[in-house]
Amino acid sequence: MRYIPRVAPTIRAIRLHAATLAQAPDERRRAEWTDAAREALVADDLAPELDGGPYTIELRFEGNTAQVALLDARDERAAAYRWDLRPLKELLGEYLTLGRRIESLRGEGPPAQWEAVDIAKRGVHDEAAGLIVDALRPLGLGIETARRFFTLLTLIRLVQSADGSFSR
Repeated sequence: MRYIPRVAPTIRAIRLHAATLAQAPDERRRAEWTDAAREALVADDLAPELDGGPYTIELRFEGNTAQVALLDARDERAAAYRWDLRPLKELLGEYLTLGRRIESLRGEGPPAQWEAVDIAKRGVHDEAAGLIVDALRPLGLGIETARRFFTLLTLIRLVQSADGSFSR
């Protein structure tokens, strides 16, 4: 397979909307979320169905939805997509449970058991990434960027609240 470099990057940055960052309990957490958003760009597998660019992707998480905006060089909205988070609710819970299980096994459980739980966790991560790719098809997300978006959701610690929506 031959690598063909892009003439110019389609996406120049990925950032969190101020309203999402305001949900962080402290500066350390805000920095962690910001770094995770920035890392999503590293995958370099985004190809939005939109001419022009380069664009900044801005993510905003509210209740059961996420808003994904493509911003142009002047930070004006070129396109926006809504993403329903409810299909990820069960997978997020399973992912967090498996993560806690791995932590409980560290240094105590047999390596084969730890590896089995880790493989299951990666499977959930991949399944969630597939749902994200489908939900954000116009962004042309690749699986690696979708995995990083799911990691970001996990870091923001979205959990099911009493009213059935996602919250910190």
